[in-house]
Amino acid sequence: MAGRSAKEEDLILIIGDDYEWYYDWKPDGADNPAQTFPTGAHLFYRFKDGPGNSWTGGTTWAYTISGSRASIKVESETTDAMADRTPYVLMYQNTTTTPVTDKTLALGIVARQKPIGG
Repeated sequence: MAGRSAKEEDLILIIGDDYEWYYDWKPDGADNPAQTFPTGAHLFYRFKDGPGNSWTGGTTWAYTISGSRASIKVESETTDAMADRTPYVLMYQNTTTTPVTDKTLALGIVARQKPIGG
């Protein structure tokens, strides 16, 4: 089949927990060493929770990029507000290219979990 596919997976958010994750930039594939993110690169989650259940106006959680690693920490008060089964995409964007580069790296839905014993 022609075209590029994005990894499809649930974004697991545990009730009452902060969400912390990192992403290493490996444009040449997972088995190759991480490389420095390009200048103008941005990595972020976009959620389909805007007005009328749309992507427009939806919540965005941005990663902080340093060298070859992007990391994110979202406080539990924010993650707890995200509804179960809300669609999301993990986006890579480079604003120094013309036109701007937008690539979906992963997509899926939010999966809410109760903590063990919760």
